[in-house]
Amino acid sequence: TLAASIFSTLNTWNVNSKIVYVDDIHKNDPISIADINRSNGYIFAGTAIDSVAALLAPSTGIGNAFRGKVSQGRPVLFVGDDVMLAGSQVIIGLTSSMYSAYYGNLTLSPGLDLLHGVIPIGRFYQNLDNSRGYDYSENRIMGLYWTLAKTNSAMGIIIDAGAFVDVFNNKFSAGSVSNNSTPPIIVDFQNGKLIDYPIFHRPGRPNAVQSAALIGAKLHVLRSNESVTVSVKNSDSHQLKKKLVLEQNFPNPFNPSTQFTYTLTQEGLVHVRIFDTLGKEVAILGDSFKKPGSYSVNWNASGFASGIYCVSVTLQQGVNISSSTMKIVLIK
Repeated sequence: TLAASIFSTLNTWNVNSKIVYVDDIHKNDPISIADINRSNGYIFAGTAIDSVAALLAPSTGIGNAFRGKVSQGRPVLFVGDDVMLAGSQVIIGLTSSMYSAYYGNLTLSPGLDLLHGVIPIGRFYQNLDNSRGYDYSENRIMGLYWTLAKTNSAMGIIIDAGAFVDVFNNKFSAGSVSNNSTPPIIVDFQNGKLIDYPIFHRPGRPNAVQSAALIGAKLHVLRSNESVTVSVKNSDSHQLKKKLVLEQNFPNPFNPSTQFTYTLTQEGLVHVRIFDTLGKEVAILGDSFKKPGSYSVNWNASGFASGIYCVSVTLQQGVNISSSTMKIVLIK
């Protein structure tokens, strides 16, 4: 419906356009490939955002044509929630429930990664005068911070109804923002210092609340026709690209056992320790050399008192040490 509306509007402006369907039937269709090759620009509207990246992969005919033209400088416009496709990851589940982030039900799916190291999100308040449409606002904002942390991305963009952001050569420019719309907000985490996650679980839910603390981030608020130039680093070179990533334990709170999962991007000697709130080491769960990969460790705390503990995972590579610490809750 959205694509048809845009198509009709373009026709009234005497702009020659055509709808190209991004699906299994058309992914290698010669006519669709030809349409993409001769187009001067592309608009994404009303797509199934959890599957577009696979259908526009370089291995498909339409994906190869699209990516080739974009690399030559063809402009791309993303409307509504399709804006998430511009980034490396798409947040799935934003509107399946008002409590998706609170229940820990959000998931990630690959985006087109046209903006390396940037995660955009649209429709914060969902309408022009901010008078309604708040139902999913919490999911969108919490989900953006959670995704920035999980993907170790450098930048986030929040775009509300009635506003748009133009990105060209690392310059983020706001267009003519309507008087009542929330101005575009750029979340700049390139020089971030620390990432931390909530440990609270809604009773009966297996996952923790999905949000994140981004210590050291900056917010750039862009009013009409304002811009900010930021040299966005590729996500692979972002300074918080971690050699070691520690996932939230499950379950949490727990009694008496819980499981930790950590991922290494480099090999080294790994130490897994449990500490109490006074910083006293109370358990050693591992001391061994590990190759890059994901590992799980269980802790049976049947002999310990209820309370808050910290799990610390340390990667030692000669004199270089990387570590990650997380709070966990034992309730008996």
